Amino acid sequence: MKSACLFFLLIISQGRSVKDDKSTTTEVPTTTADCEDDPLADCKDMANMCSDGNLQPLLKLKCPKTCNLCGPMTTEKPCADDPAANCSTLLSYCANKNMEQIMREECPLTCGFCGPTTTAPTCQDQPGADCNSLKTQCSNPQYSTMLHQYCSKTCGFCGPTTPLPCSDTTNNCKAWAGNGFCTDPFYSPEERKKFCAKTCNLC
Repeated sequence: MKSACLFFLLIISQGRSVKDDKSTTTEVPTTTADCEDDPLADCKDMANMCSDGNLQPLLKLKCPKTCNLCGPMTTEKPCADDPAANCSTLLSYCANKNMEQIMREECPLTCGFCGPTTTAPTCQDQPGADCNSLKTQCSNPQYSTMLHQYCSKTCGFCGPTTPLPCSDTTNNCKAWAGNGFCTDPFYSPEERKKFCAKTCNLC
C-alpha cells in the first residue's frame, strides 16, 4: 500500500516546479493560510487514507487541508530516509526535478539532500546510508557526487586527500567515461575536473 501510494504521489507531481531547498529539517506549515491541498492531488479520493500513519508524511505534503494536518506545530527530524520507502529502488528519481520535493521528504539521505556534512577524518560510509544496496551504482556517473559523499568506502573512493595536480580522484573514471561522464552536458566541468581530470583530458 505504501509503495502504491508513493508511486501515485510521484506521478501526480510530474510537471510541478519545486523550489530548491537544502534544509535538513522538515517543517509543517505553521499557519492555516499556508495549509492548502496540492491542486494536482486528488485529495477527496485519498481522504480515507488520512489516518494511515505510514502515509502521513506524503499526505502532509499533498493533502494537509483534507487530512486536517494543518496546525501551529513544527516538527523537526534528523535527515534520514523513511525505512518504508525502500529508497534504494527509487534512486533514479533523485535527479528528477519534478520528483524532488517528494524525494526530499522520503529519501533525503539516499538522494544527497541532507546538506553539507563534516568530512570524516577517515574514509568511511555515512551512518544511515544504505551503501550495500547502492554499491551497484558506484560506477554510474549520475550518482557520483552523492556516492562520494555518503558511500565513499563501499564504492572505493578513498584515496589521498590532496590529489596530484592532474589526476583522477576515483578508480571508476574509465567506466564513467564509457557512460558519458566526460561528454554529457548533464555533468558540470567542475564535476569532471574534480573526479576524472586525467581521464577526461582536462589537464
